[in-house]
Amino acid sequence: MSGTRHLGRLLSLSMLILALAPGSAWAHALSVGKGLIAVKAREVEMTLLLNLGEMTTRFSLDRNGDGIVTEAELQSKREEILAYLENPVKVTVEGAPLAREIERFGLASVPNAVEVRMRFRSEGPLENYAIQAHPLTELGEHYRLYAGIEQGGEWEAFAFRPEAEYKGTRLGFAAHAARFLKEGILHIFTGYDHIAFLVGLLLIGGGVFGVLKIVTAFTLAHSITLSLAALQVVALPSRLVEAGIAATIVAVAAENLSRRPIVPTRWLLAFFFGLIHGFGFASVLQELHLPTTRMVSSLFFFNAGVEVGQVTIVLLIAPLLWLLARSAAQGLVVKVASGLILALGLFWLYARVFLPA
Repeated sequence: MSGTRHLGRLLSLSMLILALAPGSAWAHALSVGKGLIAVKAREVEMTLLLNLGEMTTRFSLDRNGDGIVTEAELQSKREEILAYLENPVKVTVEGAPLAREIERFGLASVPNAVEVRMRFRSEGPLENYAIQAHPLTELGEHYRLYAGIEQGGEWEAFAFRPEAEYKGTRLGFAAHAARFLKEGILHIFTGYDHIAFLVGLLLIGGGVFGVLKIVTAFTLAHSITLSLAALQVVALPSRLVEAGIAATIVAVAAENLSRRPIVPTRWLLAFFFGLIHGFGFASVLQELHLPTTRMVSSLFFFNAGVEVGQVTIVLLIAPLLWLLARSAAQGLVVKVASGLILALGLFWLYARVFLPA
């Protein structure tokens, strides 16, 4: 791969990198890095961009404690880091690991990333091979590395985790659908801010019909912006989106605590704020290096997974809300729950606005 072509791909990949912070503040499954993997006849080229913050935590890169990791500080840990990468990053053929060649190790040209470029050569044709690339995922169960995998001129997305390795056979339609359906379900269940917002809306949803209107409005709204963002028709800074999501949680909780919450038009609130949440849902798909044709099907099944997760949450809390509506303690429970949601929202808003990414 020529230097110019490689740089172009790295710049494309850099556009997909989102600013990351500790999980409790950002309330999503976290990415510890991005990857570009090219599978050829007898070799695999792999470029990883690993989150500098997580690398600093794992390997104590900032040796002088000035808050800035220099190239010299990173290179002082070169052997330790490369030795560590041997286990979570490998290519095997028929179960046997291929030899690794390091082509570049250093600070990336994009912010907040360490670039590791390597090559795995095979003596024979690549058949029945498997790729593992899950460095730093031991830092948390929701951590993963997103990669675009190119083979024969076609691209495929893959989210690497310790239990998920890429097999050498391209996924069929059913397996592709299942993968992104699962990603959508996981995203909603690990998106604690989305759950807090939804619960806040439903606490005083106004009966079965009111709940249906709220859920429908929220679904329609976030589907619109999820599609626009994932297809790169509209792009907003991730930090702005995450702060906006936190602000919607604060607004809904505060409205619950007001003397006269506007229950009949709550679906309008759900729709307006759902537009903001859709950009948050799109963040996972924006991290995957996909052509538009693959993105469309991925988007459809990912969104379907989000809806499955959302409906499951509603079905779980709906009976509790029905019982609560018939209880003398409804007012107290709503205020306490809304107070907790407000506190969470304020914490996330502060973290996403004022804390470094």
